[in-house]
Amino acid sequence: MIIDLKPDNNKTILQLLQEQGIKIPADCGGTMRCGKCRVKVVSGDIPVTKEDMKFFSASKYLAGYRLACHAIPTGPITIEVEDPEEAKILTGFEDWDSELSAAEEGITIFKAVDPMSGEPLYASVDIGTTTIVTTVYDETGERVGIATSMNPQRVFGADVVTRIQTARSGRGPELRLLVINAIKAGLCGILERLQVMSERLLRIVIAGNTSMLHILRGFDCEGLATFPFTPVSVDYASEPAIVCFGNTFENANVVFFPGVSAFVGADVVSGVYGEQLDKGTRPKLFMDMGTNGEMVLKTENGLLCASASAGPAFEGGELSCGMAGMTGAVESVRIVIDEDKTPGVICRVIGGGKVKGLCGSGALELLSELIKHGFVDEEGTLSEEYFDDGFPFAETEDGTVLAMTQLDIRSLQLAKSAIRASAEMLLQIGEVVEPDIILAGGMGTFIDPEMMKGIGIFPACNSITFAGNAVLKGLERYINAVVEGKEDEAAKELKGIAAGTREVTVANEPQFQKLFLKYMDFGSGQ
Repeated sequence: MIIDLKPDNNKTILQLLQEQGIKIPADCGGTMRCGKCRVKVVSGDIPVTKEDMKFFSASKYLAGYRLACHAIPTGPITIEVEDPEEAKILTGFEDWDSELSAAEEGITIFKAVDPMSGEPLYASVDIGTTTIVTTVYDETGERVGIATSMNPQRVFGADVVTRIQTARSGRGPELRLLVINAIKAGLCGILERLQVMSERLLRIVIAGNTSMLHILRGFDCEGLATFPFTPVSVDYASEPAIVCFGNTFENANVVFFPGVSAFVGADVVSGVYGEQLDKGTRPKLFMDMGTNGEMVLKTENGLLCASASAGPAFEGGELSCGMAGMTGAVESVRIVIDEDKTPGVICRVIGGGKVKGLCGSGALELLSELIKHGFVDEEGTLSEEYFDDGFPFAETEDGTVLAMTQLDIRSLQLAKSAIRASAEMLLQIGEVVEPDIILAGGMGTFIDPEMMKGIGIFPACNSITFAGNAVLKGLERYINAVVEGKEDEAAKELKGIAAGTREVTVANEPQFQKLFLKYMDFGSGQ
């Protein structure tokens, strides 16, 4: 895509593109850490900076490649950016059978409904930091369609911290409109393919982390960024859809799931509700290894929860060649050593086509293989032959070599240690030994737990099972309660989970730093 730009009040190319609605990757939120906001200057002059030299080879920056977050035009310029591609996003529901159509523009229809019947429809929305998943259900509570998309707020950064900073800078309404339009596009897209009118939609049930729901509801995000980290509200709420979506879904009510705190949000409560974690007698540890690394522990005395500041590495953010779990991402890696001890790499790519980058599960599997074969030592240091340029594992269509760098390993190492130390701290406080571990989210759908033992990311446990998209399971359980006329009971149960879950600030515990340093070592294992 060729774009003409003019200078405007010292704005960067990234800012100018965002104002035009042109989306390019900017995982770090424009702070010059990720190097992914790459553009090519076709005409005009943008001087080369040390930041450009850090992320581009000499041939690239001499050919005009620049970081958009750092480049400020002083005169008219013409740039080239990659055309946005429609890509399949992994949601954890790839095994759902579609009776009517394959995914098209992110929308899959599972069954037809009678356009003329007037029977009610219901919807759920899982607002993730990276993706948005919208599902529509018929009058029996059966799924009829699903829409998936990247969260469009990602152009302002891959993690919640950059989103909060953007909202605090006065761009909260812009972020809000982006997510509202994405939800409306998903819902309307499903309804159009079903050939039904939007007035049949009676309930829209929404969950997401506290930051995502604050932005969606237009709440002030100031309290999420400063101590003591007090949200405006994490309560269960129900309101007419007109408040959030205007007149688009005129007969619907919107239900917002409750959260626990600024760091343990409605997405976690939905997962606990969907998995019925509070039921049964066995101790269970529910883990969602995303940016916040939320976890909930079922003990004899109730539920304990904590969050670990893992950063975006597990979702591909801020890795040198990282990306979300979508078409073109390497999701699984194996290293094989031939007779002359030369390593070969076998990659499984989402969609089966050309490699574009490395998602979280692929990054952790690659790291596990590097440790297994001695290319990374117990302290997380790459062997000498790969220390400077990283370990090459794939090549893109244009010949760019993708490598896991020492900096990538440190990012993963810090994230892993934060998760493990937080889990161990929670187990100590809850007086639990070897729980059943339930892995949720995209990472908990596609990761190989056996490979993770070499990294030492999980505490000693009785078993490891996969919950897939546990957030959507909780939303779906609520929809079924609505269908059965038991919404009041479902609301009461949700409120009880949120109110009855005790949050532990593990980083304030005396033993946490000791545990964090211990589990930085890859030799600690289980």
